[in-house]
Amino acid sequence: MKKVLIIAYYFPPLGMGGVQRVVKWTKYLPQYGWQPHILTVKPIRYYAYDETLLKEAAGSPIYRTGSFDPTRILAKLKKPDFTEKKRAVSQGSFWASGIRQFFIPDSKIGWYPFAWRKLVQLIRQVQPDAILSTSPPLTAHLLGMKAKVRFNLPWLADFRDYWLGGEFVYTPTGIHRFLHRKLAVRALQTADAVVSVSDPIQQSLLKIKASAAQKYFVIPNGFDPDDFEKVHPKNNSEKLFLYMGSLGGANDPGPFFRALGQLGQRNPAVLKNWKILFIGQPLAPQNLPAHVAEQVEFVPYVTHPAAIGYLKAAAALLFTLSANVNPGFVTGKIFEYIASGKPIFAISPAGVEATKILQEYNFGRVITDFNIDHISAELGSFLETDFGSASGKSIERLRSRYSRKKQTQKLASVLDRLEKTGQKSQNG
Repeated sequence: MKKVLIIAYYFPPLGMGGVQRVVKWTKYLPQYGWQPHILTVKPIRYYAYDETLLKEAAGSPIYRTGSFDPTRILAKLKKPDFTEKKRAVSQGSFWASGIRQFFIPDSKIGWYPFAWRKLVQLIRQVQPDAILSTSPPLTAHLLGMKAKVRFNLPWLADFRDYWLGGEFVYTPTGIHRFLHRKLAVRALQTADAVVSVSDPIQQSLLKIKASAAQKYFVIPNGFDPDDFEKVHPKNNSEKLFLYMGSLGGANDPGPFFRALGQLGQRNPAVLKNWKILFIGQPLAPQNLPAHVAEQVEFVPYVTHPAAIGYLKAAAALLFTLSANVNPGFVTGKIFEYIASGKPIFAISPAGVEATKILQEYNFGRVITDFNIDHISAELGSFLETDFGSASGKSIERLRSRYSRKKQTQKLASVLDRLEKTGQKSQNG
């Protein structure tokens, strides 16, 4: 079996959606002739842990190194208790200190020397047929690029977000932008294949380095049917209107809360039949109107199987994005929403990749204008509608398209191509 060495800073037991992309690849790649070997970091200070995800990587060697980045240092100083709401860690409050401006390409550059020493050792011991790095953090791509240059191994760079202009890339000055562009051009020129989660992200990378466009591929996020088959719906006597994931940043709940407050004043009877549940948010946001607070509940981060249990028990789902989110933004939960077959009430700007997918799903409501009166009216109508369950060929096509197994098959085909090209270059 061929071997791929995957450089992934975020890996279980860390949780959240970005982790699952690599976890599912690790699960399914052996079925397509590739054995993953994972290089990641030792425990860090993080707001979401999920030990259950480690089961997905059973059978694949995992190598963990130290790091001198802020989240690793915090973990060494004091192990956080993620079961207590008062100790829930917010990335936003941490980075608000301005510490990001001192790190290029990102704050995880302190992982680089530790990971590089281990990477050299693994390349010599494991003798991988290909290297795969995934970002964020962009530091992972610096490691992949150096391995490519030094050992002449096929290198695939995977982008879960933008390099320039992304939510996780901080460029406050012209010097920052110059250095980031220089690194990005070099990395994209060096990589043998460039994979991204959406077409807008791919187009942004092509604008940075447009040569060899044939080496660029889009492999979106998705869902794993196994996750739904193994989990029973959460026992619940109330009619659930469910939101999964964190709030803030790209997932701004402000317009929804204002519309909810307006609906609660205009037609409170509509809300009495519903429990609005936010999974993954330990504390109620300050902008939640007091007169509807009894209908809303906030639950801290839960394991992925538990989240799927809530998803299967829900009668309807909520999706919300900020009005100024990048066009390539596609949060991972959207695919599990679609897989559930439940109606979705979405507040999402026009032209964004996530909005296009939801409009294609076409089961529920998609509001793109961010007018509070309009959102409130549509929300009231939505909550009074009996949608039933999703069906139809178009929805089944979406489910098939976004299967994690099918996406991993596409990744394996790219790796196969790189491995064959690498053999030819070595023999030639």
